[in-house]
Amino acid sequence: MVGNVKREEVLRRISKTGKHAELVPEEPKKEAPKKEEKKEEKKEEKKEEKKEEKKEDKKEEKKVEKKEEKKEEKKEEKKEEAKKEEPKKAVCNNPTIVHYQSIC
Repeated sequence: MVGNVKREEVLRRISKTGKHAELVPEEPKKEAPKKEEKKEEKKEEKKEEKKEEKKEDKKEEKKVEKKEEKKEEKKEEKKEEAKKEEPKKAVCNNPTIVHYQSIC
């Protein structure tokens, strides 16, 4: 038989010809739940991957921020050292006599 035919109809026609036939119990379809489970697992995996990516991105951002902070601190330290190393400038207006801040 070809097409969408019920099991009972096939059994009835075979029995009519005089041949022996019996119905075998149907097994529950497990394919559909498997597909759904696979889809759910894939979704969960994608969510976990996204979470991991976010964590990694946050870690990278923190590292970049720390590096920037260190660079700024170094620049500030260099500026302070440069200020300390500069000789003291003359205060008096008389060009023949050089007075330093510590003297005046």
